Amino acid sequence: MKIIVVSDSHGNKKGIEKIFQTLQFDYFLFLGDGLKDLGDYIYLDNVFAVTGNCDYFSSEPIERVFNANGVLIFYTHGHKYSVKSSLWQIKQQGRLEHADIVLFGHTHIPFVEKIDDMILANPGTFQAKTGGDCCALEINISDDKKIDIKPITINIK
Repeated sequence: MKIIVVSDSHGNKKGIEKIFQTLQFDYFLFLGDGLKDLGDYIYLDNVFAVTGNCDYFSSEPIERVFNANGVLIFYTHGHKYSVKSSLWQIKQQGRLEHADIVLFGHTHIPFVEKIDDMILANPGTFQAKTGGDCCALEINISDDKKIDIKPITINIK
């Protein structure tokens, strides 16, 4: 199973379109701040999103849990958990959700780290101020539940 994770696109519709036109994946998770950039992709069965602090009037939830073949992924934008100052709150929520992976955005800083038996990850910002590279995460989960998370770069020029 291959999952693409994007956050904080802040108006980068072109980059979102490039992902859907060029990458093959099973699921697409959007971590907020740019929900409008998804356009009609939000209605696809394999696209799941949460609302961020800049997604005004969104009807998407602020957090979700996704079961990826037995691997539980808790994902949220992160502002509710003060991720800019500490990861403590979001780790605690991940434990409450029995998550194997906790995904968050908000900080615009890419991050992947295993802490105890949980992986915390942030794809960074998908905002392309220069019109070039954008950050995302690729999560691969094998049938035996082996998890591989790697940052990927999408060039939208």
